[in-house]
Amino acid sequence: MKKLVFYFPLLVLLFVACGKKTLINKQLGDSFKVQETKFVYLTSRAKILYKDSHQELSSAVDIRMKKDSIVWLSIKPMLGIEAMRVVITKDSVLILDRMNKSMTLLSMKGLGEKISFPLDFKMVESLIIGNLPVEVKERGKIAIEKEHFKLVQDEGNFDLISLISREHYKLQRMNVKQRDTKNELVLRYEDFKIIGEQLIPFTSTAILDYKSDKNTKISPQIELNMHHNKIDFPQEPIPFPFQRFSSEK
Repeated sequence: MKKLVFYFPLLVLLFVACGKKTLINKQLGDSFKVQETKFVYLTSRAKILYKDSHQELSSAVDIRMKKDSIVWLSIKPMLGIEAMRVVITKDSVLILDRMNKSMTLLSMKGLGEKISFPLDFKMVESLIIGNLPVEVKERGKIAIEKEHFKLVQDEGNFDLISLISREHYKLQRMNVKQRDTKNELVLRYEDFKIIGEQLIPFTSTAILDYKSDKNTKISPQIELNMHHNKIDFPQEPIPFPFQRFSSEK
């Protein structure tokens, strides 16, 4: 009994320490794998809400995607009438503004400069479908918590912290912080539903905080919410039309 009393505090400390521990990804082996949304083509009807300190805008949007290749958006704020069409590829963003009858072509780098935060195609794709935008490498560290795997990654000028559900191994939250500017992007994924045999987040939120450049005219915070009403995975190729001021569907 005396030995049990002596060892009891040590057992408690050991239990607490095991409740939350940090491991190298390699040590977890095949037991840790983020569940990705698998598709070649995707279509969605969704609603988006944009807000900053100056305005709040909402719109219906039709989405078409080819994985790792193209994101096509048709934005319809009123009565199903298209106001803007956007085509995003790995290196460019093409915007057709029907209201003002103008067309803008930006590089992905140029878009990042406009919002003072570097973006790439994988990050845009991730916002829509909830896949992890950065590959899990062996130098990533994982804390095993009660409800999540907490994945910590170091990617160049960025620190990334991702929370992955221990229940279904889907990404639920990601914080991306830029070291030199301290600007931070937060991605959240909620309202998971089963489509076919896959679990898909029907609601995603992106919040961008600016902390470094006090002279910029950009709002200190920008928030974009997206809620899918319907998602399909077509088996056949789908079109991505973009003819200037035409009536194509």
